[in-house]
Amino acid sequence: MSPRVFVSYRKADGGFAAVLLDETLRGRFGDDVVFRDSRSIPLAMDFRSELWRALRDTGVLLAVIGPGWLTVQKNGARRLDDPDDYVRQEIEHAIRFGLHVIPVLIGDTALPSANDLPKDMRELVYRQYHRISVRTASIDLSVLVDQVARLLGHSAGGPTPPAPPTPAPVEGEGHYTVVAVRIGGFADRPDKEQGALRATMYEQLHLAAGYAGLPWTDFSVQDYIDGVHLLVPGSTPPAAVLVEFLGALEKRLADLPAMGRHEVRLRVAIHLGLASRDSRGWAGAALALADRLVAAPALTRLLEDPYTRLALIVSESVYTTVVKPGHRRIDQRVYRAVEIRSAGVPTIGAWVRDQNGISAPRMPRWAVVVIVVLVGIGVFGGVSAYAIANWSNSGASGLDSPGTTLPGLQSRGSAASGSTSSGPDVSGSTTIQLTDNGLGTPLYVDTAGTPSAHARIPVGTEVRISCKVRNTVAGMSSVMYWYRIESEEWRGQYAPSDTFANGDTPRTGGTTRVAENVPDC
Repeated sequence: MSPRVFVSYRKADGGFAAVLLDETLRGRFGDDVVFRDSRSIPLAMDFRSELWRALRDTGVLLAVIGPGWLTVQKNGARRLDDPDDYVRQEIEHAIRFGLHVIPVLIGDTALPSANDLPKDMRELVYRQYHRISVRTASIDLSVLVDQVARLLGHSAGGPTPPAPPTPAPVEGEGHYTVVAVRIGGFADRPDKEQGALRATMYEQLHLAAGYAGLPWTDFSVQDYIDGVHLLVPGSTPPAAVLVEFLGALEKRLADLPAMGRHEVRLRVAIHLGLASRDSRGWAGAALALADRLVAAPALTRLLEDPYTRLALIVSESVYTTVVKPGHRRIDQRVYRAVEIRSAGVPTIGAWVRDQNGISAPRMPRWAVVVIVVLVGIGVFGGVSAYAIANWSNSGASGLDSPGTTLPGLQSRGSAASGSTSSGPDVSGSTTIQLTDNGLGTPLYVDTAGTPSAHARIPVGTEVRISCKVRNTVAGMSSVMYWYRIESEEWRGQYAPSDTFANGDTPRTGGTTRVAENVPDC
């Protein structure tokens, strides 16, 4: 049998991952169906002709991309820039032949940008990729093999293997976690784009279930034109659906490359309640309520943020039983109450997750009075009464504005005022910067792009920055500078300068990529 899966890799970068892939795929499909050069080419054979023969008979090419894949050099030059480089030729041939090309990212390796690749390889960055992480390698490999099986069935002209089985639920009423999912902006897309969006949505839901450790067979699925209803039985904790499943889904969506008009952005609602199934499908008040929630205007507004891939709303029952008690370390502060109003039906309460809505603790009125008295007797000698009054007003209203600063720090400039200041000086060359990445600002242990074990810095956090370093990592060309962090929690770590407001009005998609007042390290 001719090989139909081709493993493309660099021995100096993803050799061990390629071997692991090869062994896993062979265990599923057999030795003759998988091609990996070091194993598949017999001794004394012309490996060039064997490579091109294998590519000609291939249906799926897996491009294994590790941290050094872009930058591996030979004789002082990048190997990818050499037209005779075999990895480059393998991928260019696969794209030219119309094969299914899957970038397989190892660990935290980023997908290359189009500008990082030779012209005939740039199509690679628009192919849906798959990531294999150290902690979830067995799940990642299993999901990838399932996806390859489907592609092989299609490319070989035979029947496509069926989707993961969903057992027929027992007819009758039961308690479920109802997840309503809708694709943002779906109705405005042409038919071909709608089909691609739906396919990607289902793929990401399936992958997220695997990463969360929730069997897809536990999900009952009711399809909708622009989305889907997922019903999870009461035996699965609602917190697992809200935290593990949606957390994995959000990460999957965030890891997807920016695809312009094909970008998938989801509105999601979760409710707990009764639902029943008959011969025609699912029905019940729980589904109707989830439908009302997922259509909330607040979710549409959240998706207007270019960084937001998943806008979430939960019903009062989910908030009361899962969010408010803080199950699985849920931070209830990021949820704000909303009312869902519809003509002819009662108004219902719900909670929208809005990471920008975290308010600082309110300043008690008695504290405001004390401060004013102390100012009057000169304890705060250097601080003007006007500044204190502004601070007290901000405290009384919850300090909700991301631009609010403490007494003694100059106010941050904004686009409205025309100021180009990116933050107040704190001590010497240290400045305050405001994080402005909707997914949280990622951290790195060095300027070579080594990911940190620390969690991301939440959006809207004021961070002390000591200095900046120009980025030289070819595989992270979107990063202009690295900021060195001095705030105690993340001291000594680095973060991309592009993920800070840098003087622009926060959350408006400002264009300032680095603040001029941050000195070089």
